Order: sequence, then structure tokens, then C-alpha cells
Amino acid sequence: MKENFVGIASDVCGKKFVGGSLRKASEWWNEGVKVKGEKRKGAFEGWLQSDSVEKYGKYREKNVEVKRKLWRRVKRHFLKYMVHFVGDVLGDGIRITSLEVPETVDMGEDATLKCCYDLASHDLYSVKWYRDDEEFFRYMPSESPPMATQELNGVSVSKDQSNGDMIVLRNVELNSSGRYKCEVISDAPEFHTADKSAEMMVVVVPEEKPLIHGTQHEYHIGDLARLTCTSARSLPPAQLTWQINGKQAPPEYLLSLPTISFPDGLAQTKLQLKFLVTRSHFKHGEMTLRCSARISTLYYKTQQHSVDGQFNYNVPVMESRDISALSSDQGKARRGMPPSSGQQPKPHTLALLLSLAIVAFLSDYLSLSLRQS
Repeated sequence: MKENFVGIASDVCGKKFVGGSLRKASEWWNEGVKVKGEKRKGAFEGWLQSDSVEKYGKYREKNVEVKRKLWRRVKRHFLKYMVHFVGDVLGDGIRITSLEVPETVDMGEDATLKCCYDLASHDLYSVKWYRDDEEFFRYMPSESPPMATQELNGVSVSKDQSNGDMIVLRNVELNSSGRYKCEVISDAPEFHTADKSAEMMVVVVPEEKPLIHGTQHEYHIGDLARLTCTSARSLPPAQLTWQINGKQAPPEYLLSLPTISFPDGLAQTKLQLKFLVTRSHFKHGEMTLRCSARISTLYYKTQQHSVDGQFNYNVPVMESRDISALSSDQGKARRGMPPSSGQQPKPHTLALLLSLAIVAFLSDYLSLSLRQS
């Protein structure tokens, strides 16, 4: 009884599927619901931008449309599963006791899907398999041969390994992902029907670590650290995080860059780390920057960059040039040369020049006096 109620709630209300992103996993979530949801979102954003009564009215109208659409579809599927449940309780129906569909499969691997059912007192008429409501396999014991397949892009069934209880998909591809449903029908005259579905996603998990660009061998206090972490190509895209000395980097240090999508369906993510270096960023004179890439529970790799710290402050380049120019002018003054153009002599420079002039005058006066004597 409990299993039946849980099954109905799961099928009607849906389940979350985590693989880098949240996916809708209910039969009532179709393209029509998605389109109305996008229209409601657009109306909401338009209202936020204009803050007008007219835009707010349009948003409320779209919101009501989405709710009506969802309610009609949920009610329809709820009634459908309640009919199955009542049939199971009364003992005159059939039911699927378990459905085994792998949540994730590596691209190029085989996938085994199992469907176990209870026919009660009825005979089996057929077992059919669907992907996204398109039939690709059927098992009918009254037929010869009992198994038949229909061509479907991304689905290749191994007949040698398949039967009325399970199917094997060979060499799955990215477009093999989807919602797989097992449908069981009892024989005449009742033709009772039971079905159950689950989501399967084909993933590409990389072997490589993420890469860090923009590193330096050392940092001074006051330097601007700017590093970019790039994930390896994968599906679903990897989630990146930054750590500084083993602690999560503050959100204000992070900048998510656009995800890069490739023609083969894979994706690459980038996350930038940018901050002004202070003493607090060093631990025992060293700063450790680590980027981690994660894909659900399937993949986790890190790349680390450690640098030494220099606790002297950086002097701006323009200030250094001014000091050099001043030193040059002082050297010219000692040699009796005028200072560089565009610079006014300093007071101590004028005193030095005056002293040199007095010494020269006294030297000439003494020389002339000695000649006359």
C-alpha cells in the first residue's frame, strides 16, 4: 500500500534529477508547459523593468495561464495513476513492481534497463519500451519472433541480451538521454495497462584536471591577483569553485564567465578569481590558490597554485621615475649644468650653484693678486 502511494506521488509530482543542473522529471512537464512558463518569465522581467500597472496586469495574466495549464495536466495524470492504484487494491489489475533505469551512463557504454511486473491472474499481452513517448522496443509472447524493434535515433537495442523483463542499449550516445518508460499490457479481454518511467542521462566525464591561467611566481601586498580556472570539456558542464588557503573564496572575489558550448555537445566552464592581495591572504609566508571541478558524484578533480609572498609594498612606476629625474638634475647641478627642461631648480640646488660661483670668484681674485705681487 505504502509503495503504491509513494509511486503515485513520485510519478504525478515528479522528482529532481541532479547532474550539473535540475531537470523536470514528470510526464506532465511537456513543451507546452515550458513555453507558457517562459512567457510568464518574460512578462515578469518586463514588469520589473518598467514597474507599470499595464505590465503587472500582463504578468498576472500569464501567471494564471501557467497555473491552469499545470493544474489540467497534473489532474489528468493523477486520475490516471489513481485508476492503476484502485485496480491494484481490488486485485483485478496489473502493476509494475520495480523499474531500474540508470540515472547516468558514460557515453559509449552499454545500459541495462529492467522492468519487473505483477500480472496477478492475467496473461501477458505485451511489454513495450519508449523513450520520450516514442516506442522503440516491444515484446509480445504470442508473436513469432516475440521481439521487435523500431528505429529511433540514439537507441540501439541488443536483441540477444533483451527479453520481456529487460533490455540492453548498446554503445549509448549523447542523444540517447531521455525519459524511458516501460508499459505492460495484460491479455484479452481486459487489456489492463500499467506503466512507469524514469530519466536516464548520458554523460561525458573527463580525465583531465581543470587548468589555471594568469598565475605569478610571487605576489606583493597591493598586487591585483587575477586568475581564471577552466574546466575540461564535459557533459553536463562541471561546477567550479575557488579556495584560498583551504577556505572558500568570498563571492565578491568570483566572476562566472560564459560557458563555452562545442559542436559535439560538450561544454566548458570558466570561473575567474580576482582580488587585491593583503597580508591576510598569506599563511606562513605562502598563499595557496586551489580550483576544484565537480560533476555531481561522478567527477571531482582539483588544480593548485602555491606562491611565496613579498611583504614589501609595491612602489608605483611613475614615482620611481620622478626620483630618478631628481637625482639626474642634482648631478647636473654639481657639474654646473642646467636642470632638465620642464623642471624648476630646487632651493638646495640654487644654494649649491651660488657656492660654486663664490669659490670660482675667490679663486680668480687670489690668482690675480699673486701675479701683481
